[in-house]
Amino acid sequence: MSDNPHTLDLFFGLNGEDGKPPAELTHAVRAAVAAQLREAAKAVAAAKVFTGKAPDTQLDLAATEVIGALRRAMADLSIPQLLASGWSKYAALSKYADARAYPSDTTYVEPFFEQTLTSTHHPFVELRLGGVPTGKVEFAVEVAVTFEEVSLSIRGGRIMSARPGKASASGTIKCEDRQVIERKLGELTLPGEIPFTSGIPLPARIGV
Repeated sequence: MSDNPHTLDLFFGLNGEDGKPPAELTHAVRAAVAAQLREAAKAVAAAKVFTGKAPDTQLDLAATEVIGALRRAMADLSIPQLLASGWSKYAALSKYADARAYPSDTTYVEPFFEQTLTSTHHPFVELRLGGVPTGKVEFAVEVAVTFEEVSLSIRGGRIMSARPGKASASGTIKCEDRQVIERKLGELTLPGEIPFTSGIPLPARIGV
């Protein structure tokens, strides 16, 4: 696993130490693909294309392609991005969207202590055989990051940067509601400052 697992594929070690995905993920995805094929074979239109009894080599290939698609989706998600999304929804920060109370020419610093942010994602990979949709393999990915302390710089109703202190992280991946991977890091290595180039907009308080 990378010392700086800033993207979710690295955080969960989807590339494996030997370049292969974790065995537990491969087995779960393979079983999910086989189950989807069995269900699709019950449909008359799909049954004309395949029998639902795919050879082991085809199941292995399909599982590899599904995991590849999952890895690509996870590589596009970074922990700093998830943190920014979580902070943008934090009710305590919505006050900074009020330009009258917090003018845009001033930078405000908001500190937090013992804060945990949780982000959940539901990627899926569609299966097709012979151009015919045969179902999809669904995943649930959850990541939680706990900070001993963190300071956010806010300007013009946007979070412009974060300065995190010590942080720890944990996460799980489920395939078709079955948990297949769990990861925990006693200390997560993050940059001393995380800049958000265009800023993360804060929604105004409802009713204001």
